[in-house]
Amino acid sequence: MASNSDRRSSSSASRRSAVRGGSAYDGLGRDEFGRSGLGDGLGAGAPGERYRFDASGRSRSRRGSAGSRRGLLGGSDPRHASYNRKVRLIVTCVVVAALALSAYLVAVNSSLFAIKSIVATPTQHISSETISSLAAVPEGSTLFNIDEEAIAQRIQSNPWVQSVSVTRSFPDRLDINVVERTEAAIVMLSSGTEAWRLSSDGHWIEAIAMQQDSSAATPSEQASAQAKADGVVLITDVPATVSPKSGSSCTDETVVGVLAYMQQLPSDLTARVVSYKAPSLQGISAILSGGIEVALGSPNSNIAWKGEVALAILSQYSGSISYVNVRTPDTPTWRGIDSSAADSASASASSATSTSTTTATTAVAATAARATTASTAGAVASA
Repeated sequence: MASNSDRRSSSSASRRSAVRGGSAYDGLGRDEFGRSGLGDGLGAGAPGERYRFDASGRSRSRRGSAGSRRGLLGGSDPRHASYNRKVRLIVTCVVVAALALSAYLVAVNSSLFAIKSIVATPTQHISSETISSLAAVPEGSTLFNIDEEAIAQRIQSNPWVQSVSVTRSFPDRLDINVVERTEAAIVMLSSGTEAWRLSSDGHWIEAIAMQQDSSAATPSEQASAQAKADGVVLITDVPATVSPKSGSSCTDETVVGVLAYMQQLPSDLTARVVSYKAPSLQGISAILSGGIEVALGSPNSNIAWKGEVALAILSQYSGSISYVNVRTPDTPTWRGIDSSAADSASASASSATSTSTTTATTAVAATAARATTASTAGAVASA
């Protein structure tokens, strides 16, 4: 019969064998004491406490350090502190954005900023009433909820309008300023019964009102008189393809070519121009106040040079010529008031050809001298 000490030794040996073989753990991985075991010989008991089994099967507990316990709770871990800061920042931004949105929505619909007056600056051809009517600001609009672009587009439907600026003037006023197009010419269409205003930026503005009764002047005379009254030039003999539309851009190359001459010829010459003929690009010519016709030809990089040559010839033979041809400015020609003084392009007489060539050479030389003088003056000024 085994003694009590033998039984105790046998029980201890069994427990040690079970611990070493793993048979002492139940289906949940816990030992006979209810402690969880790890495959590496570690077990877990109370929170923060770890167990290790020695060779004899006895377990030794070791409590985690204070630092590790704080790490588990997230108290002083830098990663947790950074995360918390980010969360607080996100929450703050959301709150601020919500408050800003709420304030904006209140201001947008607040009667404090409701538009009570519209100040529209009139122009020569557009009244304040017309501008305000075209703006069509909806009733009850505020300075925050108006659509500036839509207002500007409505006003620009008037062909005289080149650009629009809409300005808020707090707390309740809307200011509208319009830049009006500048009329540059009146174009007499090939039909001979209709004429249109053309702006300096190449847009068709409106048709000229013509009197149709038999006692009235002809349409051409009416167009000429209107151009004189408006202080602009008249463009005639345009191709039949020219078809204006109010507010649209002019796309006909001959009319666009005339605009190029108007903008780039020397001011001393354009000041004397009464009208232009534009049957084609090559056929563009200017009619001066004295009735002299200056054939310009197709517009190109020589526009200014053509003007200088024409001015030189007009200056040297003032009152004695009726026609100047500067289509090719290096070899210009002219025709005198006396028909016997034929230009160099005709072969009427060798003496006339000689005279014309001499005149052209003199004109070019005079123009070159003017250019040299201007260059010298500029150099002196810069010095």
